Amino acid sequence: MIDEAVLEERLTKLEAAKNWSPRVVSRLETLIRSGPDEAVFRINPIRFAAERGIAENEAIDLFLHATLAGVVEMDWLLYCPVCSDVVANFRSLRAVHNQYHCHLCQADYEATLDDYIAVTFTVQPAVRSIRYHDPDSLAAEDYAYYYKGTTEGLTEQGVQLIDLMRSVTRGLWRLRRGEAATLELEVEPGALLGFDMESDASFRFEVSGDRHVDAERIPIVIRPGACAPNGGSLTPGPVVIELRSENDRAAIFGVLHPQDRHSPRGGDRRHAERPPRLFRPDRQHRLARAEPRRRRRDLPHGGGAPSAWRRSPRSRAIPCAWPRPS
Repeated sequence: MIDEAVLEERLTKLEAAKNWSPRVVSRLETLIRSGPDEAVFRINPIRFAAERGIAENEAIDLFLHATLAGVVEMDWLLYCPVCSDVVANFRSLRAVHNQYHCHLCQADYEATLDDYIAVTFTVQPAVRSIRYHDPDSLAAEDYAYYYKGTTEGLTEQGVQLIDLMRSVTRGLWRLRRGEAATLELEVEPGALLGFDMESDASFRFEVSGDRHVDAERIPIVIRPGACAPNGGSLTPGPVVIELRSENDRAAIFGVLHPQDRHSPRGGDRRHAERPPRLFRPDRQHRLARAEPRRRRRDLPHGGGAPSAWRRSPRSRAIPCAWPRPS
């Protein structure tokens, strides 16, 4: 819902901030008025400029002045250097710490300003309310793919990591304490993975051997920081996963089934590069472009591309439970 009076007042202030090129402010107004919630959540001004034929420097100025005018609010996002998951978001750089933990990768790493912290912009709640202003009310899919995930993460082929995550996800739920969910699926050789996006609760079952006919039932309890059981071995065939949460807070829990050609090999690591043309502030607190963020080994993907995701000099190899192509 848009508050017309507030929007008009703040756009007037934005228009008076400087001499804009023709229709620059109106393009932002159109996005706020007609774009879906996802389009006005964590806006990347570099992408905004490219899609609307605006000079990048002017688009950067537009969003900085729009922040001062109260049209949008600025978010500092910390991305996992391995899976590009949004590990944390801040209203101020002062809240950023050196050490961070990614629940999806179950790994610790050091945050570096140049590589993993980006700046995006979201419409102000006073201007337009969107469902992403209240993440606790989001459906599990919205939370996983848009609030915690990012469309900026790419494979070396240029495929969005979010799309690859969807391709191997077999179930995704928001489970409060005492709630349960059941998933019936046919498992093939590879791995059956489960994870909570807000804790280290996870499981991993290796799938191999001769096919079974009768459905195998696997009851799994989601506890704070752990699943019981947290893994084992399965044979291919029908499986019934019975999830039950004993967490005091809601668990955003997903079950993934990458098959054999996507299964990780022993000892393999994942490496990180910088975010793709995200906003990141330089030492003068201006906004500058970053190099493309690519990933070399991870979720299943096909096709070829000329540019591979290379390891950043500041990054380090981190073990992860995610699958990668063989």
